[in-house]
Amino acid sequence: TGQLQAGLEQARYTLAMFAVVPIRIGDRIIGAVDVGTAILPPLAEDLKKRLGIDIAFHVFADDKFETVAGTIPDKSLLSVEDRKAGMSNHLDPRDVRIGEKYLAATAMPLVNFANKPIGVIEIALDVTDMVTRSQHSLYLFMTAASMAVLLGLIVSLLLARRIGRPIREITGAMRGLADGHLDLTVPHGSRRDEIGVMAGALEIFRKGLLERRNLEDESASQRKQAEELCQRNDEERDRTDEQRLTLERGAAKTAEEQALAMKALTAGRASLAEGDLTVRMTEGFAESYR
Repeated sequence: TGQLQAGLEQARYTLAMFAVVPIRIGDRIIGAVDVGTAILPPLAEDLKKRLGIDIAFHVFADDKFETVAGTIPDKSLLSVEDRKAGMSNHLDPRDVRIGEKYLAATAMPLVNFANKPIGVIEIALDVTDMVTRSQHSLYLFMTAASMAVLLGLIVSLLLARRIGRPIREITGAMRGLADGHLDLTVPHGSRRDEIGVMAGALEIFRKGLLERRNLEDESASQRKQAEELCQRNDEERDRTDEQRLTLERGAAKTAEEQALAMKALTAGRASLAEGDLTVRMTEGFAESYR
């Protein structure tokens, strides 16, 4: 779909969040990133500190509920029937009293990627102050229901933000690498969860691209040096050929002058032998032989 997909997946008695985020370059999708994290007690404790509520994640398997993480006393304030009802629809708030404390408890379905219920998320809100100041139970139920819905939305947003923001930042780093920015810093590499593993793999990929670019630059420099050397060799060969031709032409001219000189000398000696003392020995000689 090209959109971020997030959901829950169930093992036997464990629960994990997963998300699939598309990687885009412009309008084109070139891949996707899968990340996930297990829902463990530290997550429930963190939500309690942030929101001031008690919360529990119940997985339904083998016809029974197993609490994988939670801060609610005795794991649950709701009956098994209430929790089963919460797997199909949002459960109306239940009024629960523990000692001097009054709480409103509700449950909402936990669904997997296939939109099938795999358990419930139980939320308990301390409404002692409301009860002591309220005279009408209807007002109590309506207020608790509104708070439960709001808190459910907040929990969903917090769960999405917990993995959504790092994924967006890592996706931005991927886009930077795709655009050729190999000197960027890959975020979240120090994390020790799945996001940290993904960031580490991306850092290895970045270093590989950087090394390949350096090798290509070095290869281009070597090709340029080789081309310059070939050009110098060609120029040197041309000069050598020109010098050889000059020497050959000079040698041919000298041989020709020598032949003419020998011819003239032979003719002069023949004339002298015949008694012709008027012959001149300068004719037929090149200037360098006179």
